[in-house]
Amino acid sequence: MIYRVAILGGGIGQKHLAGFLASPTRFRVQTICDLNPDVAKPMAERCDAHVTDDIDSVLADPEIDIVDICLPPVMHAPIAIRALEAGKHVIVEKPIAGSLVEADRIAAAEAASGKRVFPVFQYRFGRAFEQLSALKAAGLLGDPQVATLETHWNRKANYYANPWRGTWAHELGGAVLSHAIHIHDLLGQVFGPVSEVSAMLATRANPVATEDCGAMSFVMQNGALVTSSITLGAPTDSSRLRLVFSGLSAESARNPYAPGEQQWRFIARDTSKQKEIDDTVASVPQVKQGFVGFCAAIADALDGADSNAIGLEDGIKALELATAIYHSDRSGTRVQLPLSRDLEIARSLKPDLNAKALVGYRGPARLPQYDRDAVTPGIVHLGIGHFHRAHQAAYVDSLLEQDPSWGIRAISLQTPRTRDLLKPQDWVYTLAERDGDGVSTRVIGSVLSVECGHQAALDAMSDPAIRLITLTVTEKGYTPELGALITEALGVRARNGAGPVTILSCDNLSGNGQVIERRVRAAIRDMQTKRYVDKSVSFPSSMVDRITPAATEADRRSLAEITGFKDAAPVVTEPFSQWVIEDRFAGPRPDLPGVEWVRRVDPYETAKLWLLNGAHTTLALLGPILGHTHVSDAIADPVLLRLVDQTARRDVMPGLALKPKKLEPYWERLLQRFANPGLQHELAQIAMDSSQKVPQRLLAPLLAAHKAKRDAPGLVLGIAAWLAYLRRAARAGETVQDPLADDLRDLADLAPDAALMLLCAPGEPLADLPEDLAAQVVEHLLRIDDATPEELEQGLITFCEGRDA
Repeated sequence: MIYRVAILGGGIGQKHLAGFLASPTRFRVQTICDLNPDVAKPMAERCDAHVTDDIDSVLADPEIDIVDICLPPVMHAPIAIRALEAGKHVIVEKPIAGSLVEADRIAAAEAASGKRVFPVFQYRFGRAFEQLSALKAAGLLGDPQVATLETHWNRKANYYANPWRGTWAHELGGAVLSHAIHIHDLLGQVFGPVSEVSAMLATRANPVATEDCGAMSFVMQNGALVTSSITLGAPTDSSRLRLVFSGLSAESARNPYAPGEQQWRFIARDTSKQKEIDDTVASVPQVKQGFVGFCAAIADALDGADSNAIGLEDGIKALELATAIYHSDRSGTRVQLPLSRDLEIARSLKPDLNAKALVGYRGPARLPQYDRDAVTPGIVHLGIGHFHRAHQAAYVDSLLEQDPSWGIRAISLQTPRTRDLLKPQDWVYTLAERDGDGVSTRVIGSVLSVECGHQAALDAMSDPAIRLITLTVTEKGYTPELGALITEALGVRARNGAGPVTILSCDNLSGNGQVIERRVRAAIRDMQTKRYVDKSVSFPSSMVDRITPAATEADRRSLAEITGFKDAAPVVTEPFSQWVIEDRFAGPRPDLPGVEWVRRVDPYETAKLWLLNGAHTTLALLGPILGHTHVSDAIADPVLLRLVDQTARRDVMPGLALKPKKLEPYWERLLQRFANPGLQHELAQIAMDSSQKVPQRLLAPLLAAHKAKRDAPGLVLGIAAWLAYLRRAARAGETVQDPLADDLRDLADLAPDAALMLLCAPGEPLADLPEDLAAQVVEHLLRIDDATPEELEQGLITFCEGRDA
């Protein structure tokens, strides 16, 4: 039978073509598929083949029996699976996949299709290996004892000019996977399986992301010991095997691409056996070697004949050994085979993000443009959450390019989770900016450490080198305890003669600087501390703006594919970022790129709170009832868009101090940001801690309108939506994440007016709500409290139409 072949990729595919052409009665190369016609056409002319650049058309072609995959490694597994599903046999270059789990998917597809997968290990086809087999059959080899393998090649800049080479994202690995995989496969053929691996890898010869040097030790299942060394920085290309058995030693030639095709030296331990060894070696006839032998074996296998064809299990074993090598290097341990598929490295070979992974990195992520070893701490930050790492830490990262004295000592006052995630990464992490056009990635290096707890915070803030203390502790975090902690640190600074320090709040809180100053001053208990605060401490307010949803596991996986490294704690945000700060620092002021320095921040702060955060809260309270999960879904709903747009323009903007020429474009930009499909910002995340947010975001602009004798029905509706949200959650048995959760749970059992009255009691979130507005809230609540999604939608339409009438 003649098997019709399509070759995908014209690089190494040219050597495959020669193998097929050597067996014209068994193969017909029918299609050459390559993006570069200058590569594909000469190949096609050699075999009278069709040329295309469309892989889909190849897979759909019923005339094709075998798809030969010679593409960049990242494409091997996905195309192999698709080809099997299309009913094709598959030849696939090494490595067959980027992980053992992915290789298992190929195996499942092979089993389901009834077709065959043939990994490319053409080195096996050489006369020397037939001679080794003959010596073994004659009982002249004996038991394997030790072996030395050398993969010493020369790879320079021209080799890595191909953009997929040297990258984890596209080549899937370095010299272990792309060069030494062949010699390690040959080891398995003559010495048997590997049972234990110890490895050290490095990037020493080239400025690439993947390893190009390595030293490995193997213990074989039969007890033999093996060493293997790799470098891509040798003067020439050379591959050599030196195998010692109890009966003889065997040493290969140095041919880098075909070590089994040239004459080997076989030296008997017992000199009386040398002639028998030489005669046995000489008796082995010439065989089809390299790609010619590889292709002929495939034809034999497909014809049902006895064959030494290489099967998928061989490709999986080679990948498993490479995986064990990487695992040993990264863990610093001896690794046993076989490997568990529960290991993280079985799911992805990509390295973990850390300082080592960035050495020589040439992927798409922008790296810190400064020497991190030269950075010294100048900032202490309390509350290292997603927002801080997306916002202030990114600004500081840019600052460090000009001034390395402003590194961040971060403090977590709650959980050690962020510390535990970032410490193995040497405190660096990925910042991904997403919008409808795609994603850009950047590694942030401005965080020098993350410490936890009261004492760590006290020690950090009282360090005389610290000149700025920033906070993102959320609205509910401005407690007397926080004030006392900062005051205690300021007292230590006063006693130690430390220089001035600025306390800068970065939370969505009106007058945030004044709020933290009141907490600090209320906690002062001695005159020395008071004098220091009066003279050497300032509390400017700031306004921060950047939508930052929590990163998901899907985010982590997709970013690993983009960057080429695994980040346990990436941050996903939008391209837009704003930071407005009152220009009144007690001491040195960092020249933060992109910051707006103003005399008073409250007009910007109020606009952001009432427009962005207010609209967010309204969408978060009503959107889920209408079946929406994310902000982008909710704002795409024309009913909700109309509601928040009317509320912003008619209820909120008239009460803001900024002029319309600033507010109009700001609001239009906000609507674009809400609609960003790249940010899966969950409404449930925004709805958290609503008792702390509603007074700032909805009640405050409503009271401003009421004072100005303006109606603001959209804000009234938003407050009613909050009560409906709380009551629905309680009736459904759902837990609301809120510092007042226990009290709010009781609202479901009360009549609407009684529930609102409870929230309007002194000290409660709606304590300032006037009676006439409270009555309006109850009216809206009665309409939406038990409304179905359809009833709510129609009610909102009627509400908006009534405003436009």
